[in-house]
Amino acid sequence: MKTSFGLIASLSFFGNLLLCLVMFRKRAMLQKPYNVLICSLAITDTLTGIFLVATPDYVIDRRSFPYPSGLAGEFFCRLIGSTYILFIFGKASTSTIMCLAIDRWYSIVKPISYKTAFSKRRLYLYIVLIWTSAAITQINELFITEVEHDLCTFITPFYGEKAERIFILIHVIITFYIPSLVTWLTFGHIWMHMRQPNIRRHLNSNKAKKRLLRMCALAALSLTMSWLPTETFFILHKFEVLRLPF
Repeated sequence: MKTSFGLIASLSFFGNLLLCLVMFRKRAMLQKPYNVLICSLAITDTLTGIFLVATPDYVIDRRSFPYPSGLAGEFFCRLIGSTYILFIFGKASTSTIMCLAIDRWYSIVKPISYKTAFSKRRLYLYIVLIWTSAAITQINELFITEVEHDLCTFITPFYGEKAERIFILIHVIITFYIPSLVTWLTFGHIWMHMRQPNIRRHLNSNKAKKRLLRMCALAALSLTMSWLPTETFFILHKFEVLRLPF
């Protein structure tokens, strides 16, 4: 399992870093809103690769992890050992994919409004909102770990187990289920719109736009298939509906 996580971390880091380098070398690519979103997604997934290694229990066992001492260890435990930072990146990925889907919806269904809806100022505002919402909705994880006997261990937070369940349910709905639903409703409407003869002819003549749309849909599908079982299991596990190896 740790070998698998190590491989995923390496591919995530080097693959997305390569994409970022290409985009920063060819700055003209970043003039297009969807390329800015793709670059933001690549940066998010590059950081995910780093923090998969830096977070205990994924690649390095929690008991043998080299924790810093003192106050630095306490911060490390709450920010990284709790998976707070790692899961921020995961939720930011989900929201960025949703934003890409909406970008494609505007470009195909509402092309006249596209430049206004995805102007540079609004685009950067969307990215800030994505990261802010991911950080705020994940904030309960800052209170689920503490340092005991020089080991970062999971604890019941001060607000109690019942409140924790409610926080987790709200968090998963806001950061995963709603963005996923919006993404697939958006792609569904694009698909219905594309079936119109005049739109189909236009997209057939614009192969780049068609390939980009296909790539966004495949990314959304991969993300949904990866996160749906995990998030659903996590809720059922916390509400003690079922018990499986964590």
